[in-house]
Amino acid sequence: MLIIPALLAKTREEFLSKLKSIEGLVEIAQIDVMDDTLVPQSTFGRAHELAHIKTSLNYELHLMVDHPIEVIRTYTTTPNVKRVYAHAEAKDDLNKAIEEAKMHGFEVGIAINPETPISVLDDHLYEIDSVLFMGVNPGASGRPFHPEVLEKMKEFHEAHPKMEIAVDGSINHDTIVDIKNAGATRFAVGSELYDKHETPKEALDELQQLLS
Repeated sequence: MLIIPALLAKTREEFLSKLKSIEGLVEIAQIDVMDDTLVPQSTFGRAHELAHIKTSLNYELHLMVDHPIEVIRTYTTTPNVKRVYAHAEAKDDLNKAIEEAKMHGFEVGIAINPETPISVLDDHLYEIDSVLFMGVNPGASGRPFHPEVLEKMKEFHEAHPKMEIAVDGSINHDTIVDIKNAGATRFAVGSELYDKHETPKEALDELQQLLS
């Protein structure tokens, strides 16, 4: 079970503040990358913006963009990036996006929104490392969890028990146990870490206790 802090930031200052608050607590963080295409938001965390930020953390990139292929190419020399998630709802061909990521040595996963059927994953399962289920409609932090996603996850997990399942969106002390029981092993947590406790460590400790 792995809790992964989500770094959704609009400015360099916000990004650095969140980053520094979790250094030493975890080994990997998720950067939410938005470019005002797939979702109507834009975030800090593009390749050139990360190039000179030194950290002990590794990154996974959640690419909430219409054209993940060209975005993946920009991160090929960015330090610390280990994994990328492309959205099933993106405009690029998913097979080509997966090939691009693997060609550059990244682990790769597919993210799907709450309303997207799990059948879209069928043709790609032998090529990916993980599936990221969105528990909310993407684009902002703090939105309410869609409970119907739990049934999708259970169905998928029963059909593909060896595939790693990650979840992003409204993971907190009220939802994390149900999400775990539905088959998830990776939990991308945002507002619960930064907004609802005195420190991210306090929130991480509480969530880890619930998982154990």
